[in-house]
Amino acid sequence: MGDETVPFAPGDFIFVPAGMPHRFRDFGRSMTCWVMFYGPEGGEAGE
Repeated sequence: MGDETVPFAPGDFIFVPAGMPHRFRDFGRSMTCWVMFYGPEGGEAGE
């Protein structure tokens, strides 16, 4: 996240704040994930 590298393993939960640059790397071909978005109704437009 940003300039930080965060290791993860199967079963981990990773939280990335809205607007934070991020990417996955070195996870192999078998990575499967669920993506959940959470926040106020209207998202950033509601600020």
